[in-house]
Amino acid sequence: GGLSYKPAEPLALRFSIYDVSDVLGSGYLDAVWNTPLSQDMSLKLSGQYMFQSSNGTALTGSSWDTHAAGLKADLQRGPLTLTAFYNQTGRGQNYQTPYGGWAGYAYMIVESFNRAGETAWAIGGSYDFKASVPGLSLTAYAVYGSDAVVAATGAPSTDKTEYDATLDYRFG
Repeated sequence: GGLSYKPAEPLALRFSIYDVSDVLGSGYLDAVWNTPLSQDMSLKLSGQYMFQSSNGTALTGSSWDTHAAGLKADLQRGPLTLTAFYNQTGRGQNYQTPYGGWAGYAYMIVESFNRAGETAWAIGGSYDFKASVPGLSLTAYAVYGSDAVVAATGAPSTDKTEYDATLDYRFG
């Protein structure tokens, strides 16, 4: 189940929760604040928090819990958006995704940056070519993940870096 609430024009809040018997329970909360800075520039600040725990042993064979939190900033001017974000996953377990990807800001093309204890930082941006080629956009990110551990032992995991660039065309 989920709820969305918009108490004022620049602020939006969302909450969702789900439970899969003998696998896991998960909750998600985010807040987005979007405000114009000038006629052609805006700033969007976002924050998210996720909590997950086992409610049985079918997924990992043991009892566990973890959390993840993130902050994100998007500065948009016309067709250009510059983005920076930070994600932190709790040390109790990797954030589990048995049904697809996770909702963290650091969910990228190759890596998810959701390992136990992992800190992920990113910078990137996008350009929408709508003025010259409607439907065409370019997006690029550089993401660095560090401090991950093997949840069961606390042993350090390797740091990861990912560079993504996509050129997308959406038919209208």
